Amino acid sequence: MRPTSPHPHTQVGREDEFSINRTQMLARIRVCMGGTVAEELVFGAGEVSSGATDDLRQATEMARYMVTQVWGEGMGE
Repeated sequence: MRPTSPHPHTQVGREDEFSINRTQMLARIRVCMGGTVAEELVFGAGEVSSGATDDLRQATEMARYMVTQVWGEGMGE
């Protein structure tokens, strides 16, 4: 059975988890960026979907969270 969602590989948001480590955060950023790059390669830079745009938003939010909340509190290196 095929997924019915147009974006079957969405990431679980931070509000659905109690904790996430640095490795998991970086992995999520890589997944988001990978989807965007794949669409750019297949469809062209000017033809990425709204899903790819949302992937960039999610990656940006995660990176901002890492810098301001995690590293800002001295919990990461």
